[in-house]
Amino acid sequence: MVDDGKPDIDLTVGSEALDEARVRREALGAAAETLEEFLARPGSDPRWSPRVADAMQDLRAAFDGHRAEVEAADGLLTRLQQDAPRLSGKIRRIEHEHVTIALAIDDAAQVISGCGGDCGTKAVTAIREAAVDVLRTIFLHRQKGADLVYEAYNVDIGGG
Repeated sequence: MVDDGKPDIDLTVGSEALDEARVRREALGAAAETLEEFLARPGSDPRWSPRVADAMQDLRAAFDGHRAEVEAADGLLTRLQQDAPRLSGKIRRIEHEHVTIALAIDDAAQVISGCGGDCGTKAVTAIREAAVDVLRTIFLHRQKGADLVYEAYNVDIGGG
């Protein structure tokens, strides 16, 4: 950062890493919104748990795409590390969160699959709690990622 408050590096133009991160961020946000939408529907509907299970699988796919992109050799986290090495601790925490989130998604998927399609009230509650915990973790992770990019470049990554 120079004294005029402008970033040392202009990442707003011609950055494939940032563009890809935006695309993956949008996909992850959309998948999270879809899961939240299905969670809010009546759990007594026999179609509820299969829909929630499908939405959780879609969330996992979107998360895996996000993770693969930002952790790639030419991905955003590598670019951040090169351009803003002062943020290496925060970058490592983001990478560690990827592992934690993947495990949380797997755990929630197990809770959903344990229901088997005919969920009682306790199972519906357990599914909602596990899924909402995943959504909360992803929501906070996305905020940290946006904050990290902004701290490095003074660029709002956007992506819903």
